[in-house]
Amino acid sequence: MFVDIVKGDEVDIFDKEGVSEIKSITSDDENFWILGNRKQNDKGISNLGIYLFSINLTNPRGESNYLLQWTNKLDIADSSIFIMNHIEKCGHEHEFLIISYKSIGINTFNVFVIDLEDNLIKYWHEGFQLWES
Repeated sequence: MFVDIVKGDEVDIFDKEGVSEIKSITSDDENFWILGNRKQNDKGISNLGIYLFSINLTNPRGESNYLLQWTNKLDIADSSIFIMNHIEKCGHEHEFLIISYKSIGINTFNVFVIDLEDNLIKYWHEGFQLWES
């Protein structure tokens, strides 16, 4: 649920986007960034995957911006989202989203760096690790 206590407005994320099994949430001054593991399709079937999207704080009922919509058959766990600001030598500031999660079943840990200026993945690391070690 997105709740604006000043306006008294409530938005159910599942009703709005069909995304459930929300694994991690963070925010900046303009958006909430949400990482979910399941999304309902048009036929009402819930698909596993990686679903990363933002909801605007000033207009939560508006259109969401999806950065990742990867349908797969993997549960994820141990996920996190962070926002990193970087100032270049020329003074231009970049904002990046750092996403990490563990893929259950294939024993990988993934780290993504997404540039929020152009919504492109700038870095992706996928490492294999047995849970026993």
